[in-house]
Amino acid sequence: MPSKITAEQRKAIIENDKAYDGQFFYGVKTTKIFCRPSCKSRVPNFDNVTIFRKMEDALQAGYRPCKRCKSGGANLPDEEWVLQAEAYMKENYARSLTLSELAEAVHGSPYHLHRVFRRLKGITPLAYLQQIRMQKAKDYLIETPLLVKEIASLVGISNPARFTTVFKEKNHLTPRQFRMNYGEKVSTMKNKQTETIYYGKLEHNGWSFYLAATDKGLCYVGSQNNAFDEIENWTSKKRKDAMLVQDEEKVSLYKEQLISYLDSERTALDLPIDLNGTAFQESVWNELQNIPYGETVSYMDIAEKIGKPKAVRAVGAAIGANPVMILVPCHRVLAKDGKLTGFRGGIPMKEALLALESKK
Repeated sequence: MPSKITAEQRKAIIENDKAYDGQFFYGVKTTKIFCRPSCKSRVPNFDNVTIFRKMEDALQAGYRPCKRCKSGGANLPDEEWVLQAEAYMKENYARSLTLSELAEAVHGSPYHLHRVFRRLKGITPLAYLQQIRMQKAKDYLIETPLLVKEIASLVGISNPARFTTVFKEKNHLTPRQFRMNYGEKVSTMKNKQTETIYYGKLEHNGWSFYLAATDKGLCYVGSQNNAFDEIENWTSKKRKDAMLVQDEEKVSLYKEQLISYLDSERTALDLPIDLNGTAFQESVWNELQNIPYGETVSYMDIAEKIGKPKAVRAVGAAIGANPVMILVPCHRVLAKDGKLTGFRGGIPMKEALLALESKK
């Protein structure tokens, strides 16, 4: 059971006294992490400290083990450590937070946190923090009449000019333009049923492309190193009535599995897909999903599989219109003579994907 801290316990924590390890653990309310008395982390504000007699009591109270002092009894998995960092950023995004402060809050070194976070999430901790801030800023712009400079302060960016610059970089609109644009769309679509397409960007180990998803599943995978215009143009042509909204959280599940695929950690992707083509296109796209990892087929093979052996050219057009590359693996389709032909993502991307799958 939790209890209040005593003067003796306080002294043990300040002095990192190993003699008290096993006698009690201390949890810090602001980080929800619990430590051994000998932990080398910064001395906490004792107003936020709760004492636990047993590790199980701390875990039951919702506290997480410390990576530095291994208060959970073993090395904390990197995945759980990154979750701690994410939770801390979500709770403290309004503060002026540095990488060193974040690392200290989750009891690790800045370098190690940066490296592990980027490996698991595909972006740096501070880039992730910026995403949180930009999403909160959009919420304020949509839901309140607050001035831009007030919103900047509320999301942890004290300089309004810097806030406007960052917002425009991430959303391709200034805060004022975003507010006006959103208001116009709401007014226009008020009595019309519309869908929202959420987009984000995957950046990992040299890979860089946009993703988009509806509430039904992934609906678009962009080309390697292509600009935002690609996904914007596709939306305006194929999902004309949709609202395109940046939301990295909504596409995080898709990014995580795709990163595992790109790192050769998985050969199958278990994700929902929202395809929206003609009956013929969808028959082709469905057949593409039957091509095994690491294998290739020809356009003629696909035409025959769908019962349209004379429609090779139409099959090629349908493959070129495939909106969800990688998950619908059109990169596994080659010309009859084995040459790499047309691919929406570009031949270099097709070559890279085939080389990746040839490693298995």
